[in-house]
Amino acid sequence: MKIAFLQDGSIDSPNVHELPAFLGMKLALGQAIDAGELPVLPELVGFDMAGDPEASATMVAEVIADPAYVAAVAGPYWRDVGGVIDRLAAAGIPTLSLSALAASPTPGWFPLVAGLRRQATALAGYVRGVRGGEGVCLAGDGSPFSRSLTDMLEIGFRGMVADTVVLDPARDAVAQASAAIDSAGCSTVAWTGYGTGAAELRNALTLRGRADVRMVGADAMKDDVYLELAGGTADGTVVACPCVDVSATTDAASQRFVHDFQAEFAIPPGVFAAEGWDAGGLLLRAFTAGAATSSSVRGALGAAPSFAGLAATYDLRSGTPSPQARVRLYRAEGGRWVPLGTPGTPSPSVRTTGVLAVGSCRVGAPYAYRDGRGRLTGFDVEFARAIARRLGLALSWTRTSCAAGTAPVDRGRVDVLLTARARLVPGTPASRAFLSTRAALVAPVAGPSGQALIASLGPDDVVGIAAPAPIPRWARRSLGAGGVTLRSFHRTPRRAYALLQRGGMAAVADSEAGAWAAIEHRPLLRVAFTDDTGDDDVMVTGSSTELLAAVDEALMEMLDNGAYALLFGTYFPGATLPDAVGT
Repeated sequence: MKIAFLQDGSIDSPNVHELPAFLGMKLALGQAIDAGELPVLPELVGFDMAGDPEASATMVAEVIADPAYVAAVAGPYWRDVGGVIDRLAAAGIPTLSLSALAASPTPGWFPLVAGLRRQATALAGYVRGVRGGEGVCLAGDGSPFSRSLTDMLEIGFRGMVADTVVLDPARDAVAQASAAIDSAGCSTVAWTGYGTGAAELRNALTLRGRADVRMVGADAMKDDVYLELAGGTADGTVVACPCVDVSATTDAASQRFVHDFQAEFAIPPGVFAAEGWDAGGLLLRAFTAGAATSSSVRGALGAAPSFAGLAATYDLRSGTPSPQARVRLYRAEGGRWVPLGTPGTPSPSVRTTGVLAVGSCRVGAPYAYRDGRGRLTGFDVEFARAIARRLGLALSWTRTSCAAGTAPVDRGRVDVLLTARARLVPGTPASRAFLSTRAALVAPVAGPSGQALIASLGPDDVVGIAAPAPIPRWARRSLGAGGVTLRSFHRTPRRAYALLQRGGMAAVADSEAGAWAAIEHRPLLRVAFTDDTGDDDVMVTGSSTELLAAVDEALMEMLDNGAYALLFGTYFPGATLPDAVGT
Protein backbone atom coordinates (compact mmCIF):
# COMPACT_ATOMS: atom_id res chain seq x y z
CA MET A 1 0.00 0.00 0.00
CA LYS A 2 1.24 3.48 -0.87
CA ILE A 3 0.61 6.93 0.59
CA ALA A 4 1.37 9.96 -1.59
CA PHE A 5 2.99 12.87 0.28
CA LEU A 6 2.37 16.07 -1.74
CA GLN A 7 5.12 18.68 -1.42
CA ASP A 8 6.08 22.03 -2.96
CA GLY A 9 9.85 22.16 -3.35
CA SER A 10 9.70 25.66 -4.85
CA ILE A 11 9.13 27.33 -1.46
CA ASP A 12 11.91 28.94 0.59
CA SER A 13 14.04 26.34 2.45
CA PRO A 14 11.75 23.35 1.70
CA ASN A 15 13.78 20.99 3.89
CA VAL A 16 13.18 23.27 6.86
CA HIS A 17 9.47 23.74 6.24
CA GLU A 18 8.27 20.44 4.75
CA LEU A 19 10.75 17.75 5.72
CA PRO A 20 9.86 17.58 9.46
CA ALA A 21 6.25 16.62 8.70
CA PHE A 22 7.39 13.99 6.19
CA LEU A 23 9.86 12.54 8.67
CA GLY A 24 7.33 12.60 11.51
CA MET A 25 4.93 10.56 9.41
CA LYS A 26 7.71 8.25 8.22
CA LEU A 27 8.66 7.59 11.85
CA ALA A 28 5.07 6.68 12.77
CA LEU A 29 4.74 4.26 9.86
CA GLY A 30 8.21 2.79 10.37
CA GLN A 31 7.69 2.04 14.05
CA ALA A 32 4.35 0.37 13.29
CA ILE A 33 5.96 -1.77 10.59
CA ASP A 34 8.82 -2.74 12.92
CA ALA A 35 6.31 -3.79 15.57
CA GLY A 36 4.93 -6.35 13.10
CA GLU A 37 1.32 -5.75 14.06
CA LEU A 38 0.00 -4.24 10.81
CA PRO A 39 -2.09 -6.31 8.38
CA VAL A 40 -0.60 -4.25 5.49
CA LEU A 41 2.77 -2.77 4.55
CA PRO A 42 2.42 1.03 4.02
CA GLU A 43 4.98 2.95 1.95
CA LEU A 44 5.29 6.77 2.04
CA VAL A 45 6.12 8.26 -1.37
CA GLY A 46 7.02 11.93 -1.83
CA PHE A 47 5.82 13.98 -4.82
CA ASP A 48 7.40 17.40 -5.37
CA MET A 49 4.83 19.29 -7.42
CA ALA A 50 6.94 22.49 -7.21
CA GLY A 51 3.87 24.73 -7.48
CA ASP A 52 3.61 23.79 -11.18
CA PRO A 53 0.11 23.02 -12.53
CA GLU A 54 1.44 20.76 -15.31
CA ALA A 55 3.70 18.81 -12.97
CA SER A 56 0.87 18.53 -10.45
CA ALA A 57 -1.50 17.16 -13.10
CA THR A 58 1.06 14.58 -14.23
CA MET A 59 1.85 13.40 -10.73
CA VAL A 60 -1.75 13.14 -9.57
CA ALA A 61 -2.50 11.10 -12.70
CA GLU A 62 0.28 8.72 -11.64
CA VAL A 63 -1.25 8.36 -8.18
CA ILE A 64 -4.76 7.79 -9.49
CA ALA A 65 -3.59 5.21 -12.05
CA ASP A 66 -1.88 3.06 -9.40
CA PRO A 67 -4.41 1.15 -7.24
CA ALA A 68 -1.71 0.71 -4.57
CA TYR A 69 -2.24 4.35 -3.54
CA VAL A 70 -4.89 4.33 -0.81
CA ALA A 71 -4.38 7.83 0.64
CA ALA A 72 -2.57 11.13 0.17
CA VAL A 73 -1.18 13.75 2.55
CA ALA A 74 -0.85 17.43 1.61
CA GLY A 75 2.35 18.63 3.27
CA PRO A 76 2.78 22.05 4.90
CA TYR A 77 2.66 25.02 2.48
CA TRP A 78 1.40 22.85 -0.39
CA ARG A 79 -0.95 24.65 -2.80
CA ASP A 80 -3.57 23.07 -5.02
CA VAL A 81 -2.47 24.50 -8.36
CA GLY A 82 -3.50 21.67 -10.69
CA GLY A 83 -6.94 20.69 -9.43
CA VAL A 84 -5.33 17.91 -7.41
CA ILE A 85 -7.88 18.00 -4.59
CA ASP A 86 -10.87 17.50 -6.85
CA ARG A 87 -9.14 14.82 -8.93
CA LEU A 88 -8.14 12.82 -5.88
CA ALA A 89 -11.65 13.16 -4.46
CA ALA A 90 -13.21 12.02 -7.75
CA ALA A 91 -10.93 8.97 -7.72
CA GLY A 92 -12.01 8.17 -4.16
CA ILE A 93 -8.54 8.75 -2.66
CA PRO A 94 -8.75 10.45 0.77
CA THR A 95 -6.33 13.28 1.58
CA LEU A 96 -5.13 14.42 4.99
CA SER A 97 -4.02 18.05 4.88
CA LEU A 98 -1.20 19.60 6.90
CA SER A 99 -1.32 22.72 4.74
CA ALA A 100 -2.83 25.97 5.99
CA LEU A 101 -2.94 27.14 2.36
CA ALA A 102 -5.16 24.40 0.98
CA ALA A 103 -8.75 24.53 2.20
CA SER A 104 -11.55 22.62 0.50
CA PRO A 105 -14.98 21.30 1.54
CA THR A 106 -14.55 18.43 -0.93
CA PRO A 107 -15.61 15.02 0.48
CA GLY A 108 -12.59 12.95 1.36
CA TRP A 109 -10.50 16.04 2.21
CA PHE A 110 -9.53 16.01 5.90
CA PRO A 111 -7.83 19.19 7.24
CA LEU A 112 -5.69 18.54 10.31
CA VAL A 113 -4.43 22.09 10.95
CA ALA A 114 -6.08 25.49 11.17
CA GLY A 115 -6.12 27.52 7.96
CA LEU A 116 -4.16 30.63 7.02
CA ARG A 117 -7.12 32.89 7.77
CA ARG A 118 -7.01 31.76 11.40
CA GLN A 119 -3.34 32.76 11.54
CA ALA A 120 -4.20 36.17 10.09
CA THR A 121 -6.91 36.60 12.73
CA ALA A 122 -4.50 35.67 15.52
CA LEU A 123 -1.80 38.05 14.26
CA ALA A 124 -4.19 40.96 13.79
CA GLY A 125 -5.70 40.33 17.21
CA TYR A 126 -2.27 40.13 18.83
CA VAL A 127 -1.08 43.39 17.29
CA ARG A 128 -4.32 45.13 18.24
CA GLY A 129 -3.99 43.83 21.77
CA VAL A 130 -0.37 44.95 22.24
CA ARG A 131 -0.05 48.45 23.62
CA GLY A 132 1.58 50.77 21.11
CA GLY A 133 0.60 48.70 18.07
CA GLU A 134 -1.05 51.63 16.33
CA GLY A 135 1.05 51.67 13.11
CA VAL A 136 1.49 48.55 10.97
CA CYS A 137 3.53 47.94 7.83
CA LEU A 138 2.91 44.79 5.82
CA ALA A 139 6.03 43.28 4.25
CA GLY A 140 6.51 40.10 2.26
CA ASP A 141 8.70 38.20 -0.17
CA GLY A 142 6.23 37.96 -3.06
CA SER A 143 5.67 34.21 -2.63
CA PRO A 144 2.15 32.79 -3.08
CA PHE A 145 2.00 32.23 0.69
CA SER A 146 2.98 35.86 1.25
CA ARG A 147 0.43 37.23 -1.20
CA SER A 148 -2.37 35.21 0.38
CA LEU A 149 -1.51 36.26 3.93
CA THR A 150 -1.07 39.90 2.90
CA ASP A 151 -4.60 39.99 1.45
CA MET A 152 -6.02 38.54 4.67
CA LEU A 153 -4.08 40.88 6.96
CA GLU A 154 -5.15 43.94 4.97
CA ILE A 155 -8.69 43.02 5.97
CA GLY A 156 -7.77 42.00 9.51
CA PHE A 157 -5.94 45.22 10.35
CA ARG A 158 -8.79 47.38 9.00
CA GLY A 159 -7.21 50.77 8.46
CA MET A 160 -4.08 50.24 10.60
CA VAL A 161 -1.78 49.58 7.61
CA ALA A 162 0.51 52.53 6.91
CA ASP A 163 2.46 50.94 4.04
CA THR A 164 2.93 47.64 2.18
CA VAL A 165 6.32 46.61 0.82
CA VAL A 166 7.59 43.58 -1.11
CA LEU A 167 11.21 42.37 -1.15
CA ASP A 168 11.80 41.60 -4.81
CA PRO A 169 14.10 38.54 -4.92
CA ALA A 170 15.44 39.63 -8.32
CA ARG A 171 17.17 42.71 -6.84
CA ASP A 172 18.39 44.07 -3.56
CA ALA A 173 15.21 45.68 -2.22
CA VAL A 174 15.90 45.23 1.50
CA ALA A 175 17.38 48.69 1.98
CA GLN A 176 14.46 50.30 0.15
CA ALA A 177 11.95 48.31 2.17
CA SER A 178 13.53 49.25 5.51
CA ALA A 179 13.65 52.90 4.43
CA ALA A 180 9.96 52.84 3.49
CA ILE A 181 9.02 51.27 6.84
CA ASP A 182 11.10 53.84 8.71
CA SER A 183 9.51 56.67 6.73
CA ALA A 184 6.00 55.35 7.42
CA GLY A 185 6.74 55.42 11.16
CA CYS A 186 5.46 51.89 11.72
CA SER A 187 5.86 50.40 15.19
CA THR A 188 5.07 46.89 13.88
CA VAL A 189 6.02 45.00 10.74
CA ALA A 190 3.75 42.10 9.87
CA TRP A 191 5.95 39.85 7.74
CA THR A 192 3.92 37.62 5.44
CA GLY A 193 6.62 35.43 3.88
CA TYR A 194 9.34 32.97 4.81
CA GLY A 195 12.22 33.26 7.27
CA THR A 196 15.08 34.25 4.94
CA GLY A 197 13.56 37.53 3.79
CA ALA A 198 12.28 38.25 7.30
CA ALA A 199 15.81 37.98 8.72
CA GLU A 200 17.22 40.27 6.02
CA LEU A 201 14.59 42.89 6.78
CA ARG A 202 15.01 42.52 10.55
CA ASN A 203 18.77 43.11 10.25
CA ALA A 204 18.29 46.06 7.89
CA LEU A 205 15.86 47.75 10.28
CA THR A 206 18.26 47.25 13.18
CA LEU A 207 21.16 48.76 11.18
CA ARG A 208 18.92 51.72 10.38
CA GLY A 209 18.46 52.28 14.11
CA ARG A 210 14.95 50.84 14.23
CA ALA A 211 15.53 47.91 16.57
CA ASP A 212 12.37 49.08 18.34
CA VAL A 213 10.19 47.98 15.42
CA ARG A 214 8.23 44.89 16.46
CA MET A 215 8.08 42.02 13.94
CA VAL A 216 5.30 39.46 13.72
CA GLY A 217 4.71 36.70 11.22
CA ALA A 218 3.04 33.38 10.45
CA ASP A 219 4.13 29.74 10.38
CA ALA A 220 6.33 30.23 7.29
CA MET A 221 8.54 32.47 9.45
CA LYS A 222 8.73 30.04 12.39
CA ASP A 223 11.97 28.38 11.42
CA ASP A 224 15.61 28.17 12.48
CA VAL A 225 16.62 30.05 9.32
CA TYR A 226 15.17 33.28 10.70
CA LEU A 227 16.65 32.70 14.16
CA GLU A 228 20.13 31.96 12.78
CA LEU A 229 20.28 34.77 10.20
CA ALA A 230 18.75 37.43 12.46
CA GLY A 231 20.72 36.36 15.54
CA GLY A 232 20.04 38.40 18.66
CA THR A 233 17.89 40.87 16.72
CA ALA A 234 15.26 38.13 16.36
CA ASP A 235 14.41 38.26 20.08
CA GLY A 236 10.89 39.55 20.66
CA THR A 237 9.59 38.46 17.25
CA VAL A 238 6.16 36.83 17.54
CA VAL A 239 4.74 34.31 15.07
CA ALA A 240 1.40 32.54 14.76
CA CYS A 241 1.47 28.86 13.83
CA PRO A 242 -1.18 26.12 13.65
CA CYS A 243 1.46 23.81 15.07
CA VAL A 244 2.55 22.42 18.43
CA ASP A 245 6.12 22.52 19.73
CA VAL A 246 6.53 19.32 21.75
CA SER A 247 10.25 19.79 22.49
CA ALA A 248 9.67 21.46 25.88
CA THR A 249 6.70 19.40 27.07
CA THR A 250 6.86 16.98 29.99
CA ASP A 251 4.25 14.67 28.48
CA ALA A 252 5.68 11.15 28.25
CA ALA A 253 4.41 10.47 24.71
CA SER A 254 5.86 13.76 23.44
CA GLN A 255 9.20 13.15 25.12
CA ARG A 256 9.36 9.69 23.57
CA PHE A 257 8.56 11.14 20.14
CA VAL A 258 11.32 13.75 20.46
CA HIS A 259 13.82 11.09 21.53
CA ASP A 260 12.86 8.66 18.77
CA PHE A 261 12.85 11.39 16.10
CA GLN A 262 16.36 12.55 17.03
CA ALA A 263 17.64 8.98 17.27
CA GLU A 264 16.25 8.10 13.84
CA PHE A 265 17.10 11.25 11.87
CA ALA A 266 19.88 12.91 13.94
CA ILE A 267 17.99 16.22 14.04
CA PRO A 268 15.36 17.58 16.45
CA PRO A 269 11.73 17.56 15.25
CA GLY A 270 10.97 20.81 13.43
CA VAL A 271 7.75 22.65 12.68
CA PHE A 272 4.80 20.30 11.87
CA ALA A 273 6.78 17.18 12.81
CA ALA A 274 4.24 16.28 15.51
CA GLU A 275 1.37 16.90 13.11
CA GLY A 276 3.05 14.60 10.57
CA TRP A 277 3.28 11.91 13.25
CA ASP A 278 -0.43 12.38 13.97
CA ALA A 279 -1.31 12.05 10.26
CA GLY A 280 0.54 8.74 10.27
CA GLY A 281 -1.32 7.66 13.41
CA LEU A 282 -4.70 8.39 11.83
CA LEU A 283 -3.88 6.23 8.81
CA LEU A 284 -2.41 3.48 10.97
CA ARG A 285 -5.65 3.34 12.93
CA ALA A 286 -7.54 2.86 9.65
CA PHE A 287 -5.14 0.12 8.51
CA THR A 288 -5.36 -1.67 11.86
CA ALA A 289 -9.16 -1.62 11.58
CA GLY A 290 -8.91 -3.51 8.28
CA ALA A 291 -8.99 -0.70 5.69
CA ALA A 292 -6.95 -1.82 2.69
CA THR A 293 -8.34 0.16 -0.27
CA SER A 294 -8.72 3.88 -0.92
CA SER A 295 -12.49 3.68 -0.43
CA SER A 296 -12.24 1.75 2.84
CA VAL A 297 -9.51 4.10 4.15
CA ARG A 298 -11.67 7.07 3.24
CA GLY A 299 -14.64 5.55 5.01
CA ALA A 300 -12.59 4.69 8.10
CA LEU A 301 -11.18 8.23 8.37
CA GLY A 302 -14.56 9.88 7.99
CA ALA A 303 -16.47 7.64 10.38
CA ALA A 304 -14.03 6.90 13.21
CA PRO A 305 -14.34 8.59 16.63
CA SER A 306 -11.89 11.23 17.81
CA PHE A 307 -8.18 10.44 17.77
CA ALA A 308 -5.86 11.76 20.50
CA GLY A 309 -2.59 12.71 18.81
CA LEU A 310 0.49 14.57 19.99
CA ALA A 311 -0.54 17.93 18.54
CA ALA A 312 -4.32 17.78 18.99
CA THR A 313 -7.36 15.56 19.34
CA TYR A 314 -8.78 15.05 15.85
CA ASP A 315 -12.36 14.34 14.84
CA LEU A 316 -12.59 14.07 11.06
CA ARG A 317 -16.32 13.42 10.85
CA SER A 318 -17.20 17.08 10.31
CA GLY A 319 -14.80 17.64 7.38
CA THR A 320 -13.37 20.73 9.11
CA PRO A 321 -10.40 21.10 11.47
CA SER A 322 -11.15 19.96 15.01
CA PRO A 323 -11.67 22.74 17.58
CA GLN A 324 -8.38 21.60 19.14
CA ALA A 325 -6.55 22.37 15.86
CA ARG A 326 -5.70 25.85 17.04
CA VAL A 327 -3.32 28.60 16.15
CA ARG A 328 -0.63 29.24 18.77
CA LEU A 329 1.68 32.21 19.28
CA TYR A 330 5.43 31.83 19.75
CA ARG A 331 8.08 34.42 20.64
CA ALA A 332 11.77 34.32 19.68
CA GLU A 333 13.90 34.25 22.82
CA GLY A 334 17.60 33.37 22.97
CA GLY A 335 17.63 31.50 19.67
CA ARG A 336 14.46 29.49 20.39
CA TRP A 337 10.76 29.79 19.70
CA VAL A 338 9.00 29.91 23.08
CA PRO A 339 5.19 29.51 23.43
CA LEU A 340 3.42 32.62 24.73
CA GLY A 341 1.21 32.56 27.82
CA THR A 342 3.49 31.49 30.65
CA PRO A 343 1.84 31.20 34.08
CA GLY A 344 2.50 34.18 36.34
CA THR A 345 3.12 35.21 39.89
CA PRO A 346 1.94 34.06 43.36
CA SER A 347 -1.80 34.20 43.90
CA PRO A 348 -3.91 36.38 46.21
CA SER A 349 -6.04 34.82 48.93
CA VAL A 350 -9.11 32.84 47.90
CA ARG A 351 -11.77 30.91 49.78
CA THR A 352 -10.28 27.50 49.03
CA THR A 353 -6.49 27.20 49.05
CA GLY A 354 -5.09 26.63 45.57
CA VAL A 355 -8.46 27.03 43.80
CA LEU A 356 -10.07 29.98 42.04
CA ALA A 357 -13.85 29.52 42.06
CA VAL A 358 -15.37 31.22 39.02
CA GLY A 359 -19.06 31.51 38.20
CA SER A 360 -20.97 32.53 35.08
CA CYS A 361 -24.60 32.32 34.03
CA ARG A 362 -23.87 32.26 30.31
CA VAL A 363 -24.11 28.77 28.80
CA GLY A 364 -23.76 27.28 25.36
CA ALA A 365 -21.17 27.57 22.59
CA PRO A 366 -18.90 29.42 22.24
CA TYR A 367 -18.96 30.54 25.89
CA ALA A 368 -19.38 27.47 28.12
CA TYR A 369 -20.29 24.01 26.83
CA ARG A 370 -19.31 20.33 26.84
CA ASP A 371 -17.25 19.08 23.91
CA GLY A 372 -17.63 15.68 22.24
CA ARG A 373 -15.73 13.99 25.05
CA GLY A 374 -17.80 15.61 27.77
CA ARG A 375 -15.13 18.12 28.82
CA LEU A 376 -16.13 21.64 29.82
CA THR A 377 -14.76 24.20 27.38
CA GLY A 378 -15.64 27.50 25.72
CA PHE A 379 -14.31 31.06 25.73
CA ASP A 380 -15.51 31.95 29.25
CA VAL A 381 -14.15 28.68 30.63
CA GLU A 382 -10.77 28.91 28.92
CA PHE A 383 -10.47 32.59 29.82
CA ALA A 384 -11.18 31.80 33.48
CA ARG A 385 -8.70 28.93 33.30
CA ALA A 386 -6.02 31.27 31.91
CA ILE A 387 -6.67 33.82 34.67
CA ALA A 388 -6.45 31.10 37.32
CA ARG A 389 -3.24 29.75 35.83
CA ARG A 390 -1.64 33.18 35.95
CA LEU A 391 -2.57 33.41 39.62
CA GLY A 392 -1.07 29.99 40.29
CA LEU A 393 -4.47 28.45 41.01
CA ALA A 394 -6.61 25.60 39.73
CA LEU A 395 -10.00 26.50 38.25
CA SER A 396 -13.31 25.63 39.86
CA TRP A 397 -16.19 26.43 37.49
CA THR A 398 -19.75 27.10 38.69
CA ARG A 399 -22.88 27.81 36.70
CA THR A 400 -24.85 30.62 38.33
CA SER A 401 -28.23 32.26 37.77
CA CYS A 402 -28.37 35.46 35.76
CA ALA A 403 -31.32 36.60 37.86
CA ALA A 404 -29.21 36.29 41.05
CA GLY A 405 -27.10 39.32 40.15
CA THR A 406 -23.92 39.50 42.24
CA ALA A 407 -25.32 37.26 45.02
CA PRO A 408 -23.04 34.28 44.17
CA VAL A 409 -19.91 36.32 44.81
CA ASP A 410 -21.38 38.44 47.61
CA ARG A 411 -22.32 35.29 49.56
CA GLY A 412 -18.95 33.63 48.97
CA ARG A 413 -20.16 30.92 46.63
CA VAL A 414 -17.56 31.95 44.07
CA ASP A 415 -14.42 34.08 44.17
CA VAL A 416 -14.97 35.68 40.77
CA LEU A 417 -18.20 36.28 38.86
CA LEU A 418 -18.20 36.74 35.09
CA THR A 419 -21.14 38.96 34.26
CA ALA A 420 -22.42 41.72 31.99
CA ARG A 421 -21.64 45.23 33.23
CA ALA A 422 -25.24 46.20 32.45
CA ARG A 423 -26.49 43.79 35.14
CA LEU A 424 -24.50 45.50 37.91
CA VAL A 425 -25.75 48.13 40.31
CA PRO A 426 -23.98 51.40 39.35
CA GLY A 427 -20.81 51.80 41.39
CA THR A 428 -20.15 48.06 41.84
CA PRO A 429 -16.36 47.45 41.75
CA ALA A 430 -15.54 45.47 38.63
CA SER A 431 -12.59 44.66 36.42
CA ARG A 432 -11.86 46.06 33.01
CA ALA A 433 -14.00 44.60 30.23
CA PHE A 434 -12.80 41.12 29.26
CA LEU A 435 -15.33 40.66 26.45
CA SER A 436 -17.54 42.95 24.42
CA THR A 437 -20.13 41.75 21.93
CA ARG A 438 -19.93 43.18 18.43
CA ALA A 439 -22.87 43.12 16.05
CA ALA A 440 -22.74 42.57 12.30
CA LEU A 441 -25.09 43.06 9.38
CA VAL A 442 -24.82 40.47 6.62
CA ALA A 443 -26.07 41.55 3.20
CA PRO A 444 -25.73 40.46 -0.45
CA VAL A 445 -22.31 41.05 -2.00
CA ALA A 446 -23.75 43.31 -4.67
CA GLY A 447 -25.38 45.75 -2.24
CA PRO A 448 -24.07 48.72 -0.24
CA SER A 449 -21.92 48.36 2.85
CA GLY A 450 -21.08 50.34 5.98
CA GLN A 451 -23.25 53.31 6.88
CA ALA A 452 -24.59 53.32 3.32
CA LEU A 453 -26.30 50.00 4.07
CA ILE A 454 -27.87 51.39 7.25
CA ALA A 455 -29.09 54.48 5.34
CA SER A 456 -30.56 52.33 2.55
CA LEU A 457 -32.83 50.31 4.87
CA GLY A 458 -36.40 51.56 5.13
CA PRO A 459 -39.99 50.61 6.01
CA ASP A 460 -40.26 48.15 3.13
CA ASP A 461 -37.24 46.14 4.31
CA VAL A 462 -37.05 43.13 6.62
CA VAL A 463 -33.96 42.37 8.70
CA GLY A 464 -33.65 38.98 10.38
CA ILE A 465 -32.22 38.76 13.91
CA ALA A 466 -30.05 35.61 14.02
CA ALA A 467 -28.73 35.87 17.60
CA PRO A 468 -30.12 36.47 21.09
CA ALA A 469 -29.37 39.49 23.32
CA PRO A 470 -27.74 41.93 22.90
CA ILE A 471 -28.18 41.75 19.10
CA PRO A 472 -31.96 42.46 19.17
CA ARG A 473 -31.38 45.54 21.36
CA TRP A 474 -28.65 46.75 19.03
CA ALA A 475 -30.88 46.21 15.97
CA ARG A 476 -33.77 48.12 17.51
CA ARG A 477 -31.47 50.98 18.45
CA SER A 478 -29.58 51.10 15.15
CA LEU A 479 -32.31 50.22 12.64
CA GLY A 480 -35.60 50.97 14.37
CA ALA A 481 -35.63 54.66 13.50
CA GLY A 482 -35.84 53.83 9.81
CA GLY A 483 -38.99 51.79 10.24
CA VAL A 484 -37.31 48.51 9.30
CA THR A 485 -39.25 45.36 10.13
CA LEU A 486 -37.26 43.13 12.48
CA ARG A 487 -37.93 39.39 12.59
CA SER A 488 -36.46 37.06 15.18
CA PHE A 489 -34.62 33.95 13.96
CA HIS A 490 -32.25 33.46 16.90
CA ARG A 491 -33.55 29.89 17.35
CA THR A 492 -33.34 29.17 13.60
CA PRO A 493 -30.48 31.33 12.28
CA ARG A 494 -29.89 29.14 9.22
CA ARG A 495 -33.39 29.96 8.03
CA ALA A 496 -32.59 33.66 8.21
CA TYR A 497 -29.52 33.24 6.03
CA ALA A 498 -31.41 31.01 3.60
CA LEU A 499 -34.08 33.69 3.20
CA LEU A 500 -31.43 36.35 2.70
CA GLN A 501 -29.78 34.31 -0.04
CA ARG A 502 -33.14 33.94 -1.82
CA GLY A 503 -33.84 37.67 -1.61
CA GLY A 504 -36.52 37.31 1.06
CA MET A 505 -34.85 39.83 3.37
CA ALA A 506 -32.61 42.88 3.09
CA ALA A 507 -30.06 41.83 5.73
CA VAL A 508 -29.40 39.62 8.73
CA ALA A 509 -28.22 40.99 12.10
CA ASP A 510 -25.95 38.61 14.01
CA SER A 511 -22.98 38.63 16.36
CA GLU A 512 -19.83 39.33 14.37
CA ALA A 513 -18.39 35.89 15.07
CA GLY A 514 -21.67 34.22 14.11
CA ALA A 515 -21.86 36.26 10.92
CA TRP A 516 -18.38 35.26 9.73
CA ALA A 517 -19.11 31.62 10.45
CA ALA A 518 -22.44 31.76 8.63
CA ILE A 519 -21.06 33.22 5.37
CA GLU A 520 -18.04 30.94 5.16
CA HIS A 521 -19.66 28.80 2.47
CA ARG A 522 -22.08 31.44 1.18
CA PRO A 523 -20.10 33.37 -1.48
CA LEU A 524 -23.09 35.58 -2.38
CA LEU A 525 -23.19 37.09 1.11
CA ARG A 526 -20.76 39.32 2.99
CA VAL A 527 -20.35 41.01 6.35
CA ALA A 528 -21.28 44.51 5.27
CA PHE A 529 -21.25 46.36 8.60
CA THR A 530 -19.97 45.79 12.12
CA ASP A 531 -20.47 47.78 15.30
CA ASP A 532 -19.87 47.59 19.04
CA THR A 533 -23.07 46.87 20.94
CA GLY A 534 -21.81 48.41 24.17
CA ASP A 535 -22.56 45.15 25.98
CA ASP A 536 -19.38 44.55 28.00
CA ASP A 537 -18.56 41.61 30.29
CA VAL A 538 -16.49 42.17 33.43
CA MET A 539 -15.18 40.25 36.45
CA VAL A 540 -16.61 40.95 39.92
CA THR A 541 -14.88 39.84 43.13
CA GLY A 542 -17.20 41.19 45.84
CA SER A 543 -15.31 42.87 48.68
CA SER A 544 -11.91 41.40 47.77
CA THR A 545 -10.09 44.37 46.26
CA GLU A 546 -6.82 42.42 46.30
CA LEU A 547 -8.30 39.70 44.10
CA LEU A 548 -9.94 42.28 41.83
CA ALA A 549 -6.56 43.94 41.26
CA ALA A 550 -4.95 40.55 40.58
CA VAL A 551 -7.50 39.39 37.99
CA ASP A 552 -7.38 42.81 36.30
CA GLU A 553 -3.60 42.60 36.09
CA ALA A 554 -3.82 39.08 34.69
CA LEU A 555 -6.25 40.29 32.01
CA MET A 556 -3.92 43.10 30.97
CA GLU A 557 -0.98 40.69 30.86
CA MET A 558 -2.96 38.44 28.51
CA LEU A 559 -3.71 41.44 26.29
CA ASP A 560 -0.10 42.62 26.24
CA ASN A 561 1.53 39.27 25.45
CA GLY A 562 -1.03 38.13 22.87
CA ALA A 563 -2.54 35.27 24.89
CA TYR A 564 -5.95 36.97 24.92
CA ALA A 565 -5.96 37.58 21.17
CA LEU A 566 -5.11 33.94 20.56
CA LEU A 567 -7.92 32.75 22.82
CA PHE A 568 -10.38 35.19 21.25
CA GLY A 569 -9.43 34.08 17.74
CA THR A 570 -9.96 30.43 18.69
CA TYR A 571 -13.57 30.85 19.79
CA PHE A 572 -14.57 33.84 17.64
CA PRO A 573 -12.76 33.18 14.32
CA GLY A 574 -13.01 36.09 11.90
CA ALA A 575 -14.34 38.54 14.49
CA THR A 576 -12.57 41.78 15.31
CA LEU A 577 -11.06 42.07 18.77
CA PRO A 578 -13.43 44.61 20.39
CA ASP A 579 -11.92 47.98 21.26
CA ALA A 580 -13.72 47.90 24.61
CA VAL A 581 -11.67 44.92 25.85
CA GLY A 582 -9.23 46.16 28.48
CA THR A 583 -11.12 49.40 29.17
